[in-house]
Amino acid sequence: MAGAQDSSVGAPPPSDSSPEFVAKEVSGSHVITIKGYSLTKKLPTRDMITAATFNAAGHRWSILYYPNDTTYDDSQFISLYLMKIDPNHGHDTMAQFSFSLLSVDGVPVPQHSNTSGAP
Repeated sequence: MAGAQDSSVGAPPPSDSSPEFVAKEVSGSHVITIKGYSLTKKLPTRDMITAATFNAAGHRWSILYYPNDTTYDDSQFISLYLMKIDPNHGHDTMAQFSFSLLSVDGVPVPQHSNTSGAP
């Protein structure tokens, strides 16, 4: 047809997919109990105990407990680390988390609590 213009000329080719980014916020809590704490303090510095894995936000996680920290200078302290068990599972995951020592009543003790930086 004379004079008709093709509207696709100069336009990018159609795409079968378009990128999509989805951010979801998920929250939860997990409590671990250290029975025999004084016995764990007998472990050498840098030795760790791995807590049972748990699920949160569609991923598997574990808590690493170092009863005498990870350095000799700080061996009077404990260290806790959150470890993602399935790091190659689908997509990047950012997490903000808190570790708190709980009182006998199950209430966090503020001077023994720490929150990770904002993701």
